[in-house]
Amino acid sequence: MTNTYATAEECRPLFALMDQVKELAPWEWMTETEIFGVQAADAAEPDYVSVMGMAGEHYAVALYLGNRALTQFMQMETSQPFANPLDLLLIPQLQASFEDRNTLTDKDRTMLKTLGLKYRGRNAWPQLRAQQPACLPWYIETTDVPRIANALEQLLVVAPRVKSDPALLRPKGKRNLFLRKTDGQEWVDATVSPKLSTQQDIPIQLDAELVETVRELPRVTNVLEVDLDLLPTPIGETNQRPYFPYSLLVVESESGMVLESDILSPLPSLSDMWAEVPNRFLGTMAKLGVLPQQIHVQSNTLAALLGGLEQLDLQIELVDELSSLNQAKDGLLGFLSRGSDMFG
Repeated sequence: MTNTYATAEECRPLFALMDQVKELAPWEWMTETEIFGVQAADAAEPDYVSVMGMAGEHYAVALYLGNRALTQFMQMETSQPFANPLDLLLIPQLQASFEDRNTLTDKDRTMLKTLGLKYRGRNAWPQLRAQQPACLPWYIETTDVPRIANALEQLLVVAPRVKSDPALLRPKGKRNLFLRKTDGQEWVDATVSPKLSTQQDIPIQLDAELVETVRELPRVTNVLEVDLDLLPTPIGETNQRPYFPYSLLVVESESGMVLESDILSPLPSLSDMWAEVPNRFLGTMAKLGVLPQQIHVQSNTLAALLGGLEQLDLQIELVDELSSLNQAKDGLLGFLSRGSDMFG
């Protein structure tokens, strides 16, 4: 993949803004759930600013990219303390954080040195990161710079106002959020009622030849358990964004036999990977040479992805638990953990 990472000079104004944010310390009176929107003139929808640090652990300004990212963040917050920590890795966001020196990479330190910037102490060193879904935080790209700049500039405007008027971020209307927007000339106050979406539209193109092959397969009474799960072991090539692979696991329900364990990559995007899933599953059926009576899944996302296969008279059933598959998954995660220890 070709990446155009932001240069030191492109990041210089961001570090200057971060210095101002650090001095202002808005986390002393703003929590991470006190969110406001920022919308540039050419943006179809806002990004959403969240200030972290009130707990005294991680000091940062997060920018959740669009309504879908805001939905994911709010779902995590409302499901606490039972939220899956790995879900945070699925939220597209940019972060400007303040770290200890040993947290920075050689590339981070070289950039600061090139710009003649010096810092001392804990939680003092600025770091810029982009969070692509199902990937580890990585270096920002040139296209990220104006979005971060807008967020930091508007935080410097909004945070002092919130300190004197905490109700500013609670505009009238149950779903309204405070918004700063611009027409390209000046920034003004507004409100926005975000369109919250729990499902993402995925353009799926079934392989017509594969569909016809599977349609002719003999039917059996077996029930298959199917799951698509993020594996908590990141992989990646040197100097490339590390990512978390997904496992498409297919298990025969009664016997617990693993029929398929397919590894998928969330690159170039999670949406692209999801779009592959139906054809990958059809390929598994073609290899098995039979069609099951039912397919059990435990996630709404996977049920939606496989929904198009009902044209083959496959019954897709959403269930609370996949007992046989979960046992197989535990074995797979144990194997990966041992492999990680071997190379650690």
